[in-house]
Amino acid sequence: MKNWIIRTLGLKGSWRWAKKQMLNGKIVRCKHWSGTLKLRVDSKENKLLQANFTKTQKPIHKGDNLWETSNWHISYEDFTDYEVFEW
Repeated sequence: MKNWIIRTLGLKGSWRWAKKQMLNGKIVRCKHWSGTLKLRVDSKENKLLQANFTKTQKPIHKGDNLWETSNWHISYEDFTDYEVFEW
């Protein structure tokens, strides 16, 4: 019931909330993912979803591209434990 309320109202942790964070330039990930997958939107104009699979590497130079086009899974929209990722 709690997860349904979070998803329906777009509260913190929902996919709707995560999309807003990404559109504001933030990187998000799910707390329950055991891997290193992080998501972001490449630009507000393009809105292409990108993924990063590095553990803690932050790009050394502005041109370093550790991000690639994301393979999306429809169940990502049902998760309710998204959080803002900080390097």
